[in-house]
Amino acid sequence: VSRWTATLAIAIVIPFVVLRDDLLGLIDARYAGGQSPFVVVLVVAPLMSCLLGLAGNFVAYTGHSRWNLANSLLVAFLNTGLNLWLIPRWGLMGAASATAISASLVILLQVGELWKLEGVRVRLGAVWQPWVGLVLVAGGLFWAWDPAFRFGLGARLGIGFGLTAAFGALMFAVRHPELRRVQRPDMSR
Repeated sequence: VSRWTATLAIAIVIPFVVLRDDLLGLIDARYAGGQSPFVVVLVVAPLMSCLLGLAGNFVAYTGHSRWNLANSLLVAFLNTGLNLWLIPRWGLMGAASATAISASLVILLQVGELWKLEGVRVRLGAVWQPWVGLVLVAGGLFWAWDPAFRFGLGARLGIGFGLTAAFGALMFAVRHPELRRVQRPDMSR
């Protein structure tokens, strides 16, 4: 589940990050024209949640609701404190950073709690393929030096979906187990 979730999340995030200025411009024109870099930081927390196997959900599903409540309170206090500190300095980027930091910390705590409480470890070795793909695609984005602002809409669409296709091809190349099964379904059933 972790591998599938991470793979799908990355495939969705890639074109979103490249086209974020265009998408936010549909909501409010004030976001267009280079006002959207905070979105890249804002996607860190949900992406971390997908990449680390939804450990928080499993903590709750296994009956440890008090741990989940403690995590929720921790993220609320931490996020509030970081927002009070970072927003005056960095504006929207400060708010996005506060959210990314506090949520990522809680996600890492949940991974540890799942191991401590239930003896279930999120084995990073079992989900390495999407992580490698994310690093390589992010490298491609940095190579283009934030295509959200450098090129026309057609080029941004091509870059966003081209990088997503490259990510998919890379997942086949590194033998992503679920994608390999889709490619060659088991006909013995």
